[in-house]
Amino acid sequence: MAQREGSVYLMLFVVAMMLFVLVTVGFIMKIQERDKLQDDLGKARDNVADGVDANKLLAGELRSLKGLVVGENRIDEFNDTSALKENVKSTHLSSVLSSINQANKDLNRKPHPEFANLLDPYSQFPGIFKEYQSIRDEAIAERDTADKTFTAAIGSREETIKTLTKDLQEQRAQVAEAQQQYEDCQSSHLTSVERLKQEFEDKEEEWTEKELSSNRQLQRKDSEISTLHILVKKLQSKDRQLLTLADAHPDGKLVHVSNDLGKGWVNIGRKNHLKNGLIFRVYRPIKGGKKMFKGRVEVRQVDELSAEVRVIEEVEPLRNPIAAGDLITSPFYDQKEEPIFVFAGTKLTSQEMTEDFLRAKLSGYGVLVKGNVDINTSYLVALEDYEKTTEFKVAERLGVPILREKELMEFIGY
Repeated sequence: MAQREGSVYLMLFVVAMMLFVLVTVGFIMKIQERDKLQDDLGKARDNVADGVDANKLLAGELRSLKGLVVGENRIDEFNDTSALKENVKSTHLSSVLSSINQANKDLNRKPHPEFANLLDPYSQFPGIFKEYQSIRDEAIAERDTADKTFTAAIGSREETIKTLTKDLQEQRAQVAEAQQQYEDCQSSHLTSVERLKQEFEDKEEEWTEKELSSNRQLQRKDSEISTLHILVKKLQSKDRQLLTLADAHPDGKLVHVSNDLGKGWVNIGRKNHLKNGLIFRVYRPIKGGKKMFKGRVEVRQVDELSAEVRVIEEVEPLRNPIAAGDLITSPFYDQKEEPIFVFAGTKLTSQEMTEDFLRAKLSGYGVLVKGNVDINTSYLVALEDYEKTTEFKVAERLGVPILREKELMEFIGY
């Protein structure tokens, strides 16, 4: 029994000793692990301190770089690096690009597309600065040459001024001497001047009298010449009237005839300078180049391109009546001749149109409207108080036909 209890105590002692050993070993291992952790913690703290110092250094360098880019006074505006990057790209690089492109334009170079960073533009600067320096050197050389030329011109001008001043003084002395001589001559020859002046006035009066006499003779000659022109014109008119039918040329033809009504229509009108009352001979060509006279027609109503005529004479109304296709001719009519009208008087009596409109209408019909009457005038258009005008007196002396306002309206179809 005692032996069994001793064995139990022994077993307990052994177990206790084993537990003690295990606890001792665990404690020693914990101490060693704590020392290692403390070493690692110390190293980590050293690393953190080094990182903080590096961050401070980098922050200082970043601030310096910001200062170089945007200026020391604007560093705090760009705490965000991306905002600084956009600002550099949109503001600084754009400004540099604009300046370099302006320089390229001045130097006839192609523009640079863009810059990715602030170092890119510096590759462009040396060539641009060199060319600008060359241009500046040339400008300085030109300026120096111009300065030398200007200095030489100033010196030459001063010499010229001195010469001109000397000449001017000499000329003034000569003028003074000449003026004195003139005054002496004027004093000594005053009587001769008065005598010559009187002779000149007498001669001038004599020349005036001769000029008046010559003008009167010239007016008489002009009047005689005008009269001769009138006679020539009348003789020419008579010569045209004496043309035989065999010598006549057709002025137009009948395009339609109504024998029952005794009238027809011809293919000429206002555009061909035709007027009411004009009488045409009617004929038809026959064999051998001869012309068969068939009668006469009178213009009754004129349209733009045609006119109505009345049969006033018919040689053989039954056997050979006037018909469409017959030709007409008149020695008093020439559609190639441009009629000349002159207006005389104060105003139109008609309220339906103005004088300017009437002139424009006549011009459209090939009529030339002039302001003065001469030997070539075809008609004088009589407005109100036309008898008091100089144009009427000249027209009356030259035998120019007078066209009343109503007749003129009929002529243009109103």
